[in-house]
Amino acid sequence: MRRRVLVVVGAATVMVAVAFLMPLALLVARVAHDRAIDEAEDDARLVVAGLAVSTDPGDLDVVVTRTRAGAEGRLAVYLPDGSVVGAPLAADEHVAEAFTEGRAWTGDLAGGARVVVPVATVDGVVVVRVDVPERLLGAGVAQAWAWLAGVGVALVVGALVLGDRLARSLTRPVTDLERASRRLAGGDLTARVEPDGPDELVAVGRTFNELARRVDDLLRAEREDVADLAHRLRTPLTALRLRLDGLAPAERDRLAVEVDRLGAAVDQLIHEARRRGAPSAEVVDVAPLVAQRAEFWRLLAAEQGRAWDVEVAGPAPVRIDPVELEAALDVIYDNVFTHTAGGARTEVGVDTDRVVVTVDDEGPGILADAVERGHSAGSTGLGLDIARRAATGAGGRVEVGRSPGGGRVRFVLPRADADGPVG
Repeated sequence: MRRRVLVVVGAATVMVAVAFLMPLALLVARVAHDRAIDEAEDDARLVVAGLAVSTDPGDLDVVVTRTRAGAEGRLAVYLPDGSVVGAPLAADEHVAEAFTEGRAWTGDLAGGARVVVPVATVDGVVVVRVDVPERLLGAGVAQAWAWLAGVGVALVVGALVLGDRLARSLTRPVTDLERASRRLAGGDLTARVEPDGPDELVAVGRTFNELARRVDDLLRAEREDVADLAHRLRTPLTALRLRLDGLAPAERDRLAVEVDRLGAAVDQLIHEARRRGAPSAEVVDVAPLVAQRAEFWRLLAAEQGRAWDVEVAGPAPVRIDPVELEAALDVIYDNVFTHTAGGARTEVGVDTDRVVVTVDDEGPGILADAVERGHSAGSTGLGLDIARRAATGAGGRVEVGRSPGGGRVRFVLPRADADGPVG
């Protein structure tokens, strides 16, 4: 926008300067030309005045040398007897016409201009000729044009400076609004702008601030609702812990660990819901974490007679929130048991710049755009969204599709010790 304003201002100023300075430049050239002709005619009139006093060649020579043209050898006086006083210039057709017809002539010739004046005396017709060279016709024109060009350049530069100030006053509020929009899009709910500029931009700035405030209020209310709902889960969790006492010791210990994990997840949910900003991420080795969650679900797979293979390579360092990754894996494994009748295979692969966690099942697969929609048929709509947020929060992505034996979900995450985004 700033560049466009400068282009418009510059173009308009150039057109105005050209429209004003071009006629002025032509006028300067014409004035210089006419001034040189007038000086030549003045010299001719001075000689004519001398002829009125005397036609003696000696007297005429004195008069001729007193003129500028005579001193420079540009003035000649042709006498009736054919002699010439002053510069020895050959007579031309204009001098001949002056003798025969008594006609004066002033005009431009190749290389300059000429003034021819016939004078009737008692001895006959005398012709005065004054030549004006090209240098006198354009004397001072180049300097005047240089000054005019300087004025034109100064006008354009001044207009561009003023145009730049105007453009800045227009683009600065837009730039501030664009930066604040990026901050808001990045999750900074405190992003605001100072309304400035034209009335329209001031209105847009105020509307943006109102929008940001409204989004902040809605998200705060949503976080409070989620925190309240999570807080209500503590009561049934406490009752569940009490009921574990009636189970066999081995089963009680195993379930107690998972109940504690569930309680920790509820506490984490309350904390995250009431905390503003991005989730806390740390560098963790995802290989043992994936193995732990896969082993937990292996017991259920064994009870249902499902195949359950786990192949984990490590170490696999990733900067990620481990709680979110555990929740994402649990969502994927829960989908396996909910939507398929077969088993699953989990792999953790490590490349030079990324870590890939792959879960293959024996189901029909998931449509690729389900990740963007956040849900698939028959689900609550939260499962894949949890997986997607966990991956994108770590700078990676989730890929869904089909494997040779069924469905496939891949977490592609950047290694914590590698530079650059995930390829």
